[in-house]
Amino acid sequence: MSAMDLETTRMRSVSLIEGLRADLSGAKPLRRDDILHILENLKIIGRNPENISIFDTEVLNNLAKYADYKQDLQIRLEALRIIANALLVSRSLRQSWDGVSVFVDQYKNPTVDEEFVTGRIFFLSTIEEPRLYSQKTHQTLNEYITNSLHRHSGKLMNSKEQAAVVETCKLLFNILCKYSETASQYEHLVKYLVQALRHLPRELVPTTSSVVTCLLKLPATEETYFPKEEPLSVIALLFEMVESRMRLNGLDDPKLDDSIAPALLVLRSAIKSTNSTAVKDYVQSKILPSESERDKPLGTSSSFQSLLLQTASRPNLEKSRETIYQMMFEACDEDARKFISKIGYGFAAGFLINHKIAIPQDSLREAEEYLDSQRSVGINPVTGQRLDAELADRPSLAEMTDEEKEREAERLFVLFERLRENGVISAQNPVRTALESGRLEELPD
Repeated sequence: MSAMDLETTRMRSVSLIEGLRADLSGAKPLRRDDILHILENLKIIGRNPENISIFDTEVLNNLAKYADYKQDLQIRLEALRIIANALLVSRSLRQSWDGVSVFVDQYKNPTVDEEFVTGRIFFLSTIEEPRLYSQKTHQTLNEYITNSLHRHSGKLMNSKEQAAVVETCKLLFNILCKYSETASQYEHLVKYLVQALRHLPRELVPTTSSVVTCLLKLPATEETYFPKEEPLSVIALLFEMVESRMRLNGLDDPKLDDSIAPALLVLRSAIKSTNSTAVKDYVQSKILPSESERDKPLGTSSSFQSLLLQTASRPNLEKSRETIYQMMFEACDEDARKFISKIGYGFAAGFLINHKIAIPQDSLREAEEYLDSQRSVGINPVTGQRLDAELADRPSLAEMTDEEKEREAERLFVLFERLRENGVISAQNPVRTALESGRLEELPD
């Protein structure tokens, strides 16, 4: 916008604001349609960040009078939208003007349209440095959030209701983070948030993600996450959401980690809240590789368990990988030997070493013996693959070219050295022994 256009807009805005001021003072009362016309024009002007200077605390205070709950519905909605947009665009207004103190007493039971915009105003009013609210204001804010979530949690929501819930959840998250001393007063909302999840799309879209993020900041209880009538339904839903998000754009999606990490953390908290054997068995079957997975090295199939292992091995998915490993380790009763036997040393070693969890001497041999005792065929404890399937996949020595033989020897050498350095085995590296004895010769370039 040119300087001339900006000045023209500024002068027009001043005229519109003066019209509202004159109406409020009684100097020049306006008809309903004239007020709506002025507000609609100010809303359009305020959408451009270059025009934000026309709004100050006095203008917002005047707009708040038109947003009063006693005003005509259309008038107050337009005034609320202008205020919300001004706060969104201007940090200085967010710091100097507080919508919570102005509106929270008026909008305890808003319509869904009002709920969306007041929720946004309250969210923006609490996003900067914490304000000193009275106990009464905190109680009223709690009542506002409770009414909103309770109203929507027990039924399917349309798009408007979902948008309103997102704003309420963003507000709740702000409160839980910035006013942690009041967090215990919001613990009763867990049941409404979980109920809301059951009536939302079964995927990590903005609405469900906002609900999950709030659950992350509230304590998990067995009663809430494992209802007697359907004890596995909630965690099954969360697992489904995580899996669908992982498959949506693949593991290379740069937004994947931020999207699934909160849901994984909520899952882990929920699982830790119960000692139920049925839950433990379900979680083990859900996240640990099944026997059918062992036809190939673990983590190479298209199953959900393989997706979890692939995610856990990716450095770019740092937030999610740690939670996945923690869940798998806990599903193995925090037993290093069992952990290695379930997911293979190749996946388990990094987690155990990073967390300074002792890897027992000869744990590979012990894991192999444990695996063999559970099955009629041997298992490679490093990759988790059945030995008969591994041999079938690998070409025989006679079929290998010299270059393939050299690569295989190098692979085995590096793997053996890593195991020896980490104290997993103590035997001499057979590849090194063969090389030193002259039984292996380096191929010419």
